[in-house]
Amino acid sequence: MRLRRRAEFSAVYRRGKRFALPDFQLIALPPAAAAAPRPPRFGITVPRQAGNAVRRNRLRRRTRALLAQSAATVPAGWQIVVHPRAGVAKQNFQELRGELESGLRRLTQPRQEPAQCC
Repeated sequence: MRLRRRAEFSAVYRRGKRFALPDFQLIALPPAAAAAPRPPRFGITVPRQAGNAVRRNRLRRRTRALLAQSAATVPAGWQIVVHPRAGVAKQNFQELRGELESGLRRLTQPRQEPAQCC
């Protein structure tokens, strides 16, 4: 369920849509119409500006644990890169989980067209 190769991350960054949350940035690539259904795949990127290696690894571990609990909300075939912000290391875990789940739901739901007026 992980994105592993640089080419996979690059494809998501290039063609995916971005969604900003207070503690995360999500970049998601919807499934291809002709592709066989696969489980959703996730990648985590933490920039060096987030701190030293210890802090970055803590951000990765927390984000990985959040994704393990929230992955059921994502439909099959999506590829999502999660970019945690530095505040994730100190935030309440349950609040982060709620924020990430609601962001994933809003990101992966199809947009509804506004009703035509008059």
